[in-house]
Amino acid sequence: MRAGRSRGGALMPATASGRWRRCRPSSLSSRSGAAGLYGFRWRDRLDCCSAATGSVISPLDQVIGIGDGTISTFQLIKTYGGAFAPYARAIGKPVNGSVRVAVADGEVAAGSAFTCDAATGVVTFLPEHTPPPGAAVTAGFKFDVPVRFDTDYLEVDLATFAAGAIPKIPLVEIRL
Repeated sequence: MRAGRSRGGALMPATASGRWRRCRPSSLSSRSGAAGLYGFRWRDRLDCCSAATGSVISPLDQVIGIGDGTISTFQLIKTYGGAFAPYARAIGKPVNGSVRVAVADGEVAAGSAFTCDAATGVVTFLPEHTPPPGAAVTAGFKFDVPVRFDTDYLEVDLATFAAGAIPKIPLVEIRL
């Protein structure tokens, strides 16, 4: 093994193949699996909004519930699959300011008719705007996925001067 370099407080030893790997910072080195302790929001470019791929977000994209005149909170959900075997996924990290909601096919204004918690994905209607019985509540939104690293270090290939490549970055979704 060749001598290492110091970058950002962490030692980056070189292996015989010329690959470098970033070691865990010394503050985390006493814990096993420290990389998995910290989650963060990640935008999956292939699945980051309620609309179909290539479409513009609309407040009619996803049905999130049916009003009954008393329920005023609805969880954002995205439904995958067709009519035969649909799968509904709760969305817990919507992008702040991207949520558009409609009640009975009419868009309602964010802030004056409803609020959306960007940390949980719960849409809350203000008392005077509670959806009436039988009214479909729909929403359109962008969202992030809560993830964590699945490894304690990342291998970096420094093939050329001042340039490098990271061949893979394993991430794991955090189920909330």
